[in-house]
Amino acid sequence: MMNTFFNMSRKRTKRSIVLIFALFALALLNRNDSSENPSRKRAGRGLSGSSEDKENVDAAGAVEKPIMHTFFEPNGPCCGMTEAGHVNLVEAWELSWQSRGWDTKILTKEDALKNPEFDMYDKKLADLNVSEYNRRCFWRWLAMASISNDSEGGGWMSDYDTFPLGLTAEEGLEIAKQPGFKSYSLHIPNIIHATAAAWDRVMHAMLRVMPEEYEKRQPGDPQVTDMLMLLDAKNQFNDESMMITEWKSESRGFMYNETTLEILCDAARVAKVAHLSHSDCERAYEKLHTYPQIDGLSSTNFIEKRGEAALKYMNDYREQCLDTEL
Repeated sequence: MMNTFFNMSRKRTKRSIVLIFALFALALLNRNDSSENPSRKRAGRGLSGSSEDKENVDAAGAVEKPIMHTFFEPNGPCCGMTEAGHVNLVEAWELSWQSRGWDTKILTKEDALKNPEFDMYDKKLADLNVSEYNRRCFWRWLAMASISNDSEGGGWMSDYDTFPLGLTAEEGLEIAKQPGFKSYSLHIPNIIHATAAAWDRVMHAMLRVMPEEYEKRQPGDPQVTDMLMLLDAKNQFNDESMMITEWKSESRGFMYNETTLEILCDAARVAKVAHLSHSDCERAYEKLHTYPQIDGLSSTNFIEKRGEAALKYMNDYREQCLDTEL
């Protein structure tokens, strides 16, 4: 009788041990499944996720956003603006693109340094006595060619004085599916989309057309700027070799009616972006009198106040043409 009792106890103990191990294994399986399934991890991530993520989540589910990059490396007072003026313009750029459904990322010299050819490229610029400002303009190409946030790398890049008009987040995603190098302001590199390979290809084409030595430059030779080197490369090499698939002019400046100071909505919706360049601001203020009306504006500070002017312009565009406010 005692032996029978011990045998039954041992059997129940064995069954209990087997059941405990089974439950432990099931719990471990569920844990691994949850941690390794990206969709489950994303389910708890809000809209404040990293700009490097291709997907963000809102109440309706997963929503893909394009990323607009710009490059900003402080250089003190420059080009008619204080450093504070530049910072204000960058902040206006970021707010404007985000309000239209884009993620934004501000690249710096640190990002350009990730490119293994930075030292070689920058030494060439220094040897040619390229100014600090224009060297920074080339650094953005090095930074964009280094991005590897998806299978193609690269992506969208705009100047921080360039703001969205007709270029929606949805169109940005569709254009990103197309191959090659796409410029929407011709040789003025203020709004471009390209894969990392295409950014790299055009960057090297620009390097090839630079003068060999500063001392050998002839009177009348163009300055070494990324804009003029891009134009020179476009003229010397064919589009296929540079991976250029689109080369258009779809960038505008301030688009106010000169009489009523109301936005020319039909034309603005067609334009992809507003490029509020120095020359456009000067023309709008001094000749057309279509510069946005902001507090404290004068003939000596309209370049410095581009950030405030840009926000006013974007608010007017949304209120008059899109029925939404920034």
